[in-house]
Amino acid sequence: MRKILIGLVVLVLLAAGGYFGVTKWAQVRAEKEVDAAFETMRAAGLTAAHGAVGFDLIRRTLFVDDVVIQSSAWAMNLRAPKVEFIGLSMPDAPARQPDGSSNIAAARAALAAVKVASITVPSVDVAVQTLMPATAGAPSSPVDVVYAVSGIALTDVRERRVASLSIERTGFKLSSTVPELGNFDGEFTKWTANDIDLDVVLAMLDPAETTKEGPYRRAYGPVTAGPSKFEFQKGGRVEIEAFAGDAFEIKPGKYNLAAVMAMLEATRKAGGTPSPKEMGQLSERFAGLYEGLRMGRMEARGLRVVVPAGGESKVEAVRFNGFENGRLGELAVENVDIRVPQQEPFTLARFSLMGLHFANMLRLGGRIAEQGRVGPELSASPLPLVEGIALDRLRLPIKPGREPIVVDMFDFSWSQFVGPIPTKAGLKLKFSTPLIADDQDFVRLLAAEGITALAASFDMAAGWTETTKTFAVAPFALDLTDWFSAKAALSLGNVPRDVFAIDPDYAAKVAILALGMEAGAFELTLRDSGGLDRLVGLYAKTQGLSRADARKEILAAFSKSAEPLLADHPELSPVVDAALKFLEAPKATLSIKLVPNGHVPLALLALAARTDPLAALANFKIEATATR
Repeated sequence: MRKILIGLVVLVLLAAGGYFGVTKWAQVRAEKEVDAAFETMRAAGLTAAHGAVGFDLIRRTLFVDDVVIQSSAWAMNLRAPKVEFIGLSMPDAPARQPDGSSNIAAARAALAAVKVASITVPSVDVAVQTLMPATAGAPSSPVDVVYAVSGIALTDVRERRVASLSIERTGFKLSSTVPELGNFDGEFTKWTANDIDLDVVLAMLDPAETTKEGPYRRAYGPVTAGPSKFEFQKGGRVEIEAFAGDAFEIKPGKYNLAAVMAMLEATRKAGGTPSPKEMGQLSERFAGLYEGLRMGRMEARGLRVVVPAGGESKVEAVRFNGFENGRLGELAVENVDIRVPQQEPFTLARFSLMGLHFANMLRLGGRIAEQGRVGPELSASPLPLVEGIALDRLRLPIKPGREPIVVDMFDFSWSQFVGPIPTKAGLKLKFSTPLIADDQDFVRLLAAEGITALAASFDMAAGWTETTKTFAVAPFALDLTDWFSAKAALSLGNVPRDVFAIDPDYAAKVAILALGMEAGAFELTLRDSGGLDRLVGLYAKTQGLSRADARKEILAAFSKSAEPLLADHPELSPVVDAALKFLEAPKATLSIKLVPNGHVPLALLALAARTDPLAALANFKIEATATR
């Protein structure tokens, strides 16, 4: 029995010795691996240090305390009290660094050796100093940003990929260059990103990528964030309930942060204020960033803005849809509600900008900075930067206690550019407005009849067709609800492409080109939808007449006023006759059509219009009818 007990004690002692021996070996190896990783960072130009290293063999968990990473190039200082690697698989041998490799290549090699179930960082403090670009009247100035990040967790890190990254909270403080606002601070919470490709992230930081062409590469998958808030020291704050975005894809050759940082560092060393030429180069580099980015959707929901004076604004959502090659398909703002003390609320169901060319905006800014002025060749350049604007259900208050102006729909778009000038455009507008009778007799008369508001809609489309050299406006329509509606169409022929080319002598050039342009057909349709009866009724009331007598008096006055006109221009007789028919009874339609007699140069019409505008009508065949 004694021999058995002695044997068991020996076995336990051997096992314990073996366990502690293996643990000690694992501890030493972990320290070497950590030292090697920090040496790689130092070789990349960073200042990197750490405190104690611990390793739990059973849980395969590595602890690194007091991590400090500093970068003079990026003016960054990072401190993490503890970093924990759980489920760590150590490589059989240290990662071999490529001979003569760049810092990025060394980082790729080091990350390739990392395989860990999860990484947690309870807290990180980051201090960064960035340069605020110079503006008119103000030199460039440094801005200090301090971040306090907590609850960082990465899962399934292997083969230079991360399955997920989550951050519980990111607080920050920003020194302000605007004294009226004071310093700025805020926080983001519950931020997550999935399917992160560290190869692509490293490519963003690799100067060697700037000379390479290639397709978009996915840097990370969908992103979400919880409540966020931002506050100014001297009052005012912004709150956001949630944020979400689709996958973030880049072209490393264009979306290259290393090139941007190198240019900013060169500017800082040169004194901080870039020259006009350097501003153009910076603008081109930042434009390249936008062209190297692609994202399907990004949105912020539940926005609230509070200003120091007591006003409050709420926005249900701000959406960015379809960003690719420097162009945003649509920026939409939905359900805006703005409240100001002692004022009626301002509300807007939806506002959108279509086709925003962010890259070209930066390039235009760079060109203006280089030239130091906005010449004729640049004055129209902003037009191609936006392709359209639209809004729905805008309620615009006038005065407290009065009905607001309501814009039900506004849609303005332009396209088909020749240089910076659009050759195709469309405008739709539908609105209603109260009639304010403060100082207008006619409006007071309408109010006495119970007419206190006016509703209207407008529709216009215009475009140039290069193959036929025709410029047409069709339709050009206005509808005053329950009053009148009018619809017109006109065209010009032999309109050359050069009309749309802007240059310093543009006015003189157009005057010459107009000599070859020709007038086309013109059509006008006017429909009475109740307005004529109302006007006759108002006239009858002011004159003390019956409606029938009032109409007869109006017809007689119109006929008499037309006599001298017909004496000078008998060709207008069809128009006068049709107009009289239109006035005889309600709900009629007046149609007028002008057809040019052969080729009618615009220059000829302009010359005739200088002495007698109606004389120009002799060049047209005139048709006019009135129907019911």
